[in-house]
Amino acid sequence: MQKSGANVTPPDVKLIARYVEMSKKKVSVKEMGNFLASVKKAVDLDKTVTPSSTYGKELVNVIQEKVAKTYNTNIKKGGSHSVALSPEQMDNYKEIINGKKEWLVARFLRRYLYLVYTKTSKSSAQSLLKSINYAKKMDLLKYQPKELVSELEKAHAKIKAYVEKGTPISAGEKGLAGYDHLEAKLEELGCMCQEKKNSNLGSLKKKSVAKVEGSGKTAPVKREKPPVTIYKAHKLRGLGELPAGIKTMAQVKCMKHELLPFTGEWKEILGTPAKNFKLMIYGMPKNGKTYFSLTLADYLQKYFGQVLYITPEENDTATMTSKANELKLHDDILITDKVPNDLSIYDFIFIDSVTRAGIDIEGFEKLKEVWKDKAFILVSQVNKNGQFRGSQEWTHNVDSIAEVKEGIVNSYGRFTTGQSEMDIFQYLGFR
Repeated sequence: MQKSGANVTPPDVKLIARYVEMSKKKVSVKEMGNFLASVKKAVDLDKTVTPSSTYGKELVNVIQEKVAKTYNTNIKKGGSHSVALSPEQMDNYKEIINGKKEWLVARFLRRYLYLVYTKTSKSSAQSLLKSINYAKKMDLLKYQPKELVSELEKAHAKIKAYVEKGTPISAGEKGLAGYDHLEAKLEELGCMCQEKKNSNLGSLKKKSVAKVEGSGKTAPVKREKPPVTIYKAHKLRGLGELPAGIKTMAQVKCMKHELLPFTGEWKEILGTPAKNFKLMIYGMPKNGKTYFSLTLADYLQKYFGQVLYITPEENDTATMTSKANELKLHDDILITDKVPNDLSIYDFIFIDSVTRAGIDIEGFEKLKEVWKDKAFILVSQVNKNGQFRGSQEWTHNVDSIAEVKEGIVNSYGRFTTGQSEMDIFQYLGFR
């Protein structure tokens, strides 16, 4: 019997892990067919994988497409074939496999919410009910966050009533908004934090004892019971609710930040930045800063999201056309000569250069405030001494700095360990 919180791998991550194992060797057409059938079952029948989720998109739109293409090409002639994607994508999948860990109870609740939101088939509810019943029977939920276990008990009753009696799973008068509190609890308590739990190891250790006055006898020392979860510690100390805007360090440890799993040279030079990172690129003219900026834009567009490249100086010029063809830039990169009022559809905004675009420190701070979820990559011109044109305060408004000198990029900032170097001309095969 399992006596600790189960570290459960989500279904979408399991399938990605299975694909990674397949990619290490040539696989038969039969194996490809079995894998495709498993993906289809998880998405269409069991509903355990949501195609619109971050990993679901990767599984359905990239991995499944790759395997299906190889499968359809070779289904008649059979044999074994490679289904591997690029090394960078494979590294990305390995990081996904190693990085996503949730409590078993949280996975059950997310599957329950999916039932509520999609009003899916009874077979999915039966599958979830069977999984919960097994977990309860094997005592797998004993050491998991009690607040979530309590929510699961309520959900379990509704699922059971739906499966056995056909009673619809309803949110009540509030509709779907009635589940907002559960979404909030999952966000707060769902991930597996590195908290030390006092499991039932007491019976294996010598109990501490203390003398009972006047009797000459000993009795076990009564130890203070730890909080049920680390999030209740504040209330248990009698401090009441936390003021708005203040959180415990325990909550900070479990905060989820969307990071960009860069690989290869890009990871070495920029680390693993947050999706809304801010980068300043600077250097003397004709030293390669635009080549570096455009190559980074191409990398981001290929693997991570929509890029907007703002260049007042080179927007409609023969120079930009030449560079776009020379570097074989991604066709979906968008380019303009000024900053649009609405940046909602873009993920990464390049401004080359901030001087030509007429953006000062105050203007950039406003952009960051309005568009908090966007990444900004700024290109700055320098004077003859190699200093920024404009205020040095720019360096305090970004996460990382990248200096380009004769094609050598030196970077340092919050997401790298020390200073990193990259030869952009060598990377592009120019030397």
